[in-house]
Amino acid sequence: MALLVRGEDERIEVCDADLDGVEDGDVETFYTVRVLTQRVIDEIRARHTKQIVNKATHRREPVTDDRAMAEDLLDYLLVDWRGIVFKATRLPVPCSKEYKTQALAGARVEALFKLAGVNETERAADRAASFPATPRVD
Repeated sequence: MALLVRGEDERIEVCDADLDGVEDGDVETFYTVRVLTQRVIDEIRARHTKQIVNKATHRREPVTDDRAMAEDLLDYLLVDWRGIVFKATRLPVPCSKEYKTQALAGARVEALFKLAGVNETERAADRAASFPATPRVD
């Protein structure tokens, strides 16, 4: 069987109850996740990396703000959600960076990153989808 590579524009919808590692997930909460590519990771890492002089070696070394990078990656990969509401009003919570980092943590975030998967592949349903017949050249 062949391996299928997901495209950068592909969107995946998943129920909170179906997220790997999330216990007692909510069956009424859904997330729309975008595929996370190495190009995007590199761009976001570059935005959060500064060259700092190492006092011991007196050389410039890259230092990345890992927390800010993780927040931007989550903001990028989580496109939308439904079923997340404010406790007091029961109104929907906007799917903004501010609320993404407040509402989600731990196993949910890990599961969403895994779902967005860097260079993740899956097996094609059949061999013909991956290895179409090649016209014979005589």
